Amino acid sequence: MNKKLSEKFAALKSIIKSFNHVIVAYSGGVDSSFLLKASVDTLGEKASGVLAISSRFPYGEEINETKLKMVDQMETMLYHLGFNDIRARHSNNKVTIEVRPDQVKRFADDNIKIKVLKKAKEIGYKQVMIHMEGYRQGKLNSVFEKNIPSDTTKLTLFKS
Repeated sequence: MNKKLSEKFAALKSIIKSFNHVIVAYSGGVDSSFLLKASVDTLGEKASGVLAISSRFPYGEEINETKLKMVDQMETMLYHLGFNDIRARHSNNKVTIEVRPDQVKRFADDNIKIKVLKKAKEIGYKQVMIHMEGYRQGKLNSVFEKNIPSDTTKLTLFKS
């Protein structure tokens, strides 16, 4: 680690040490996961993490334990298939899958497609869509920005 980066990391650990306890709400992305790791390394059991996955649901949709489990099961399965930066966006009986842009093409593989569809149906989804642009942080907020079209580039894998 270079000197400037080491100094920034030391400053971060100093800030973390100034708290008795910390709870890091992390999304599973790189930044929040790094902060959680630094917090646990610095404070040990006095640091906790909670996974903030409210971004997997449309604004205004009620979130309950069943829906959270559906998203978790879908994302866990995708992770085990080797996908990174995963978002399983839940909406009613549909799931829109977002992965890194360079991994979107993996859904053309019949073995991957069959596994994803089987798991989605097992969980209770009736429709699976793959977002062709891939995952991008802050995408849900784009619907509030002017001149940016909302999800217009999806590929539907199946409808029952």
